[in-house]
Amino acid sequence: MRSLTALVCVALFSGLLAGAAIPASAADDEPLKALVLDHKDPHSKVLGTRAALEAAGFEVDDLPLNRSASSLRADVIVLGSFSSEAPDWWKYSRSKMDGLRRFVAKGGVVVQFAQASSTEATPPFLPKGVTAIRYSGNEQELHVTGAHPLTDGMARHPEHIDQLALARWRGRYASWVGIVWWEGMGVLITAGEDATRAALLEAEHGKGRFVISSLFLDKQPGTKDAEAAKTKPNPQAQFFAGLAAYVRAVQAGTAPPVKPSSPPAEDVPKVGEPVASAWKLALSDVVRYERRSVKKKGGASILGKPEVFTLGGSDLRDGGRYLPADLRRDDLAAYFGLRLTPVGAADEVVDAALALRDVAPVVVEGATHARLVVDPPEGQRQAWVTGAFTFESKGKAGKKDKFRLANGRAATTALVDLDEGVVVHARAEVTYDLVKIDAERGERPKSVTKRIDWRLEGIARARYPGYRGDIAKAIDRGVAWLKGDRKGDKQWKPHGNYDIGTTSLAILTLSACGVARDDPIIAESLDWLFTQTPGKTYDRAVALMAIDEVYTPEGEQLRLREGGKRKQRELPKARQKWVLEVAEKLERTATQPGSWGYPPRGRVIPNLDTSNTQYAILGLNAATHFGYEPKEGSWLGIMRHFQLVREKDAPAGFVALHEAGKAISDEAKTTQGAVPVREVAGFRYSTMKGPHEVWASMTCAGIASLSIARFQLQRIGSKKLNSQVEREIDEAIHGAWAWLDQNWATDRHPHHPGGDWIYYYLYSLERAAILHGISRVGGRDWYFEGAAQLLARQKEKGGWSKSVKRKDAPAVVQTCLALLFLKRATAPLTGR
Repeated sequence: MRSLTALVCVALFSGLLAGAAIPASAADDEPLKALVLDHKDPHSKVLGTRAALEAAGFEVDDLPLNRSASSLRADVIVLGSFSSEAPDWWKYSRSKMDGLRRFVAKGGVVVQFAQASSTEATPPFLPKGVTAIRYSGNEQELHVTGAHPLTDGMARHPEHIDQLALARWRGRYASWVGIVWWEGMGVLITAGEDATRAALLEAEHGKGRFVISSLFLDKQPGTKDAEAAKTKPNPQAQFFAGLAAYVRAVQAGTAPPVKPSSPPAEDVPKVGEPVASAWKLALSDVVRYERRSVKKKGGASILGKPEVFTLGGSDLRDGGRYLPADLRRDDLAAYFGLRLTPVGAADEVVDAALALRDVAPVVVEGATHARLVVDPPEGQRQAWVTGAFTFESKGKAGKKDKFRLANGRAATTALVDLDEGVVVHARAEVTYDLVKIDAERGERPKSVTKRIDWRLEGIARARYPGYRGDIAKAIDRGVAWLKGDRKGDKQWKPHGNYDIGTTSLAILTLSACGVARDDPIIAESLDWLFTQTPGKTYDRAVALMAIDEVYTPEGEQLRLREGGKRKQRELPKARQKWVLEVAEKLERTATQPGSWGYPPRGRVIPNLDTSNTQYAILGLNAATHFGYEPKEGSWLGIMRHFQLVREKDAPAGFVALHEAGKAISDEAKTTQGAVPVREVAGFRYSTMKGPHEVWASMTCAGIASLSIARFQLQRIGSKKLNSQVEREIDEAIHGAWAWLDQNWATDRHPHHPGGDWIYYYLYSLERAAILHGISRVGGRDWYFEGAAQLLARQKEKGGWSKSVKRKDAPAVVQTCLALLFLKRATAPLTGR
């Protein structure tokens, strides 16, 4: 009996597997089975995929996003236009992409219509060796490349047999977000006759096919007038009829073989032709110029000293064109001098919102023009690009603003190296009205003219060869400066009245940079520290962090990265008692569990301070390595604090995160697709409402603190860390990363008044990225970009000084924060 039962079970199981075979392989007289994911996007507000398939004779059902496609019985899976903006798609795309690939490998067909390039630049389900990269451009003129079942039945232009006659969305376009680059795919429809952009591509994978389209045919219902339908082409019906024939041909093995098309050659202008943006920089590349400026003041010209001007790389969300990152008003000349605008008509409006936040759209006065030149000695092809622009203020000044930008004009000339794709020499003259806001006299305009000249100093490519050596040298120079800056035998000059905190920060930094515990600098200062009684949150927290770093077993960071466990610290009995007492006082003096702040100073409602709070959390986390156990309520209170200071009513969005690998080299492991976020929300500095409260450093603090709190609750086995709490933590952390992605900068402190405290921000970014295991944010290499800024700012003697000319921390603090970033001093919470 048992043998017979076993045979029956095996037979049933085999039958189930056979029944789930992909594709359904319908007979010629049976309808094809299609599974559909459709989404009513904000652009067209149309759901059309299901109806179009049904009209073509398909049997249609919804694509179940809770199951792998390899277990489904269907002939074709169709992803409707802008379905990648549906929240459920991203969860599906991260967990079930292998199923889509297996579905195709067994003979199925996957078709994806137009998707927004800002949310899904590359289809995440394509197999290795197959690539399709979208860009934001829309196309009108579309050409077929040859005979193919998908296009044979589509109506042609009456005068051009290879040009399609397609309806246009709102009278403008036949294609959204075209394909600008591809690999391993055959192009069936091109945008324009030069075949540098594609609108319909296919790829072979196993027995089946992938089809990627920028045509939004599923959003174009045919005419309802029966008589008109006889004479007016219906491109939607034509395409889906062709799709049915194509699917059957794929199943029968009679579909035309895919011939991968060569990707487009680099677009190089000819002599006399206009030059559009030619930058070839990646997101993390850094360009440095020697900048000389002339400013007119009172009729006289003042020549500024030469200085190094550093810019980030290109922004792929802008179609690959170069954009200086978040330029402020003083850098207007840089914006116009170094950004190559697209060539257009005299009244073309250039969208400058990303770079000039307080300026209305920039208008090109005359057509930007260029001419080719050749440098005889080098043989490099270069182009001169000139242009003229006007701009105007788009709003009133804020309550705290002392000046308001008004109308202005700019004239620019740039010499572009067409082989490298960078500006090698640029000159710009900008004249604008700067209105001074005076409460007594009213607004008084003042004309400002600036002329700036740039010459290329060099390009630091992302992770360029030798960059690790440059960073190692910078760390060695910084450590030497920090050792020599100690005042007296035991202490460093304090920042304000934080004498314990400043010296603890120096101990922490030197130890993280490899200075041994028995080095006299460390030993003497550590002896002094254990004689002190710290009374402030920062002093207590940083002291605990410093002692933890000094007593960290050798090689622990590497063990953690490779999946090992953290070891308890071993201290002499008297020092162990000191640590536990300081940790207990730190936890006990919280304003409320999980929140710390400065003393109320007469206020009825205490001000809960995110900066104090994050350092208290770091101190308590360090104390756990010595056996101290904070209360469960403290870790839970931390989550309450960051709910209080989280930005409210923020918009939804997406963020692409890249996980850090196990190796200490910190190479990236790309995640699939982007993470959807319900709210792109940063964190405020305090619970007191006010302007400019959401800062990048505080947003990083939220990511790091929530990561620590979750880890500690997991470690103690808290039953209050349920799935809902976990989901809320994930939403807050991903929303914070999305905020950082949208407000990205490493050359300043985003959203901080004045943009200063940059070193504090960069160290906060380093902690957030390592504690959450992230190596790239939205494609940006946070470590390289930050390191490039710090290398450029290091002083000749080895230290770092104030970030701007205003009240800021002294050089010892700035140097410590810079070194902690460069050293990647934060240890992971646990092995990954």
